[in-house]
Amino acid sequence: MTKMKAILVLNVLLLSLMANAFEFTPMEREFSASGTQSTQTFFLENKTPNAVAIELNMYKRAHALNGKEIRTATNDFFIFPKSVKLGPSEKRAIRVTWQGPASVSTELAYRLVAEQLNVNISRVQSDRKGIDIKYTMTYVASVYVTPDGGKSDVRVSQVDARNGVVKVRVDNLGNKHKILAGSKLVLNSAGGTRVLSDDQVPPMQKLNLLARSSQYFLFRQPQNLKNPRSGEIR
Repeated sequence: MTKMKAILVLNVLLLSLMANAFEFTPMEREFSASGTQSTQTFFLENKTPNAVAIELNMYKRAHALNGKEIRTATNDFFIFPKSVKLGPSEKRAIRVTWQGPASVSTELAYRLVAEQLNVNISRVQSDRKGIDIKYTMTYVASVYVTPDGGKSDVRVSQVDARNGVVKVRVDNLGNKHKILAGSKLVLNSAGGTRVLSDDQVPPMQKLNLLARSSQYFLFRQPQNLKNPRSGEIR
């Protein structure tokens, strides 16, 4: 088998594995610190004709200023079952229960990770040797423990334009996360106020500002935007 054919077969095998992997739903849940919503249900479903072993783990979630996600292992939730072996086409409910304090004043953010334990291995023969493919499917869901009446409060605290690049820092002073997709960035300069379109600030559309957190994003300075110094999110 030529190298090009081997690569083509590898790609086909990977696509096949991805199309027939297990499913994990839903991908986002908001918990209450007490009451009926302090326990919620997720679902695992095996889409393959083979048995699949899956492990679930919860992590505390934070973001650095540059947006990099930071995860820390935690026992704040009880997950049952934590390890699952699914038969072909089997579906299983996973109960997740908050074990922390009965009330929170600021929303807490977590990641629930469902990771396949048994690794699919396929072998393709090239001209001289075999190639092993190791593929593991992982789902990463968003989990929040939200206070009653929680609200976000997003503000622009810094705008700096240098060498054709604008750096904007945004702070969420509220006690609930805010996804900025669909929001508008308004910048103020000596020339007036400018509302930027989504395609002018694509990094902002992907931003999820956790409660009481800050991030910055960069974008190319539009030609007709001169020396912006302040702004707001609408």
